[in-house]
Amino acid sequence: MNTNLVNDHTIRLCKFLYDANVGSPAMCTRNGEIYASYGVMGGFMQPQGHIQVLLNMIHFGMDPQQALDVPRFCISIGEWSNEKRSDVIDVEDGVPEHVVEKLKAKGHPIRVVKEWHRSVFGRGQIITRDSSTGLLTGGSDPRADGCAIGLL
Repeated sequence: MNTNLVNDHTIRLCKFLYDANVGSPAMCTRNGEIYASYGVMGGFMQPQGHIQVLLNMIHFGMDPQQALDVPRFCISIGEWSNEKRSDVIDVEDGVPEHVVEKLKAKGHPIRVVKEWHRSVFGRGQIITRDSSTGLLTGGSDPRADGCAIGLL
C-alpha cells in the first residue's frame, strides 16, 4: 500500500499504517536451524520477491545467485482513472514468450518490462547456510550494483 501525505486521505501517512517502501529483511529455518537470511526490497515487490526467491531455492533447488538471476513477475496496483483501477502484472523480460502469451490468453493484463524499467522487480541479496558443513553461500541481485564476497 502506498501512503499519502494528504491529511484526509484514506491511506494517509500516520503511525498506524505500514508503508510498503520500508525494508523487510527475512530469515527462515530448515529443520530447526537457520537456513537463509535474505531480502528483496522494492515497495510492492518486497513480499512478492521474498516468496519468489525463496521458492526458487526450496522448490526448484537453485543456489542463492540462481534464485536472484531468474526473471520475476510483480502484480502491480495501477493508477485510478474514471473510478477504475488499471491493475497489471509486470513480467520481466526473459520470461518465455509462450508463457506471456498463455497468460494473456487467459485474460491477465500483462506488461513485459525491459531494460532499466526492470527496477520494478526490486533488488535482493541472499545468504544461505548449509547445516551439515556450515558453508555460507551468497548471492546478489544482477538488477543492482552489489556483489556477494566471502571474507576469511
